[in-house]
This record gives sequence, structure tokens and C-alpha cells, in this order.
Amino acid sequence: MRFDGAVRPLCVTRDEKWLFVALEGLHGFAWADLTSGKQMGRREQPLPPPEKRSKFAYMNTHGLELRPGDRELWVTSFIGNGLIVYDITGEAPRYVTTVSVGDAPNWLTFSPDGKFAYSANAGANSITIVNCDSRMAVKEIKVGPVPKRLLEVHPPRL
Repeated sequence: MRFDGAVRPLCVTRDEKWLFVALEGLHGFAWADLTSGKQMGRREQPLPPPEKRSKFAYMNTHGLELRPGDRELWVTSFIGNGLIVYDITGEAPRYVTTVSVGDAPNWLTFSPDGKFAYSANAGANSITIVNCDSRMAVKEIKVGPVPKRLLEVHPPRL
């Protein structure tokens, strides 16, 4: 399978029909039909104005993840300090909104029930917790230098 750019992080729908990828230099993502093995399209959002761009970010987009249920794709705007939400239930992904988070979000993950998104903000040394239904940041937690990959874990209670 070929894309029209260097592939960065990726994710696949549970039914293994669609592949979504961040592409180097693209402020957005591309997607492919895994049945045909062909790139189907790409979505790009305008870059924020220079005064609103992250000073830390060294690329436009980095992370992307499917919200549990495979109805929404959330894409980091590493340069724009936000999480871009797309509805993927139609023929082509449709832009919904952008949620503001800390400086230079480069990775994200979701709670298993899909109620919360967690954004690792490399430029702010923080993690932002986002309520997925209201599309609002509810808390920012300072965590130390350049947080990256995230995973919500529920250890058993003893």
C-alpha cells in the first residue's frame, strides 16, 4: 500500500476495513481501504496563524486515534495545540471540531469506554484530559519533560 507521503502513526478500525495515517508534512491525515489496498483520500486543516503555533512542535500532525466505537477519528494538531475531531461514519471523514489542549500535543489515547481522551502535550510537559461528549478539556496535569505515549490502565483491586 502506498501513500502520498511518509507515514507517521496509524490506526485501523476494529473491522479492519479502514486504515488512517498521519503523513509527514500534512496537517491532517490520509485513509485507505484495506480491502482494495488503495489510498482513498486525505483531509487537511489550515495551519493556525504563526502567532498561535506551538514553538515546540517540529511537525504539523503526529498522533491520531479512533475513539472506541469507530465513529470518530481524533488527530493531534501538534503545531496548533489541539485535537481535531472527525466523524468517520459517512462516505468520507467530516471535520467536526478542534478541542484546545496544551502546547504541542503529539500523542493521544482514550479511556476504554470512550468517555475521555488523554493528550500528551510535549511542549507543555503535561497531559490534558478531555470530555469526549462535551469536547472540552476538563483538566491539565503537569507530568514532567516531554510526555509521549499514553495508556489508561485499571489495575485489579486487592
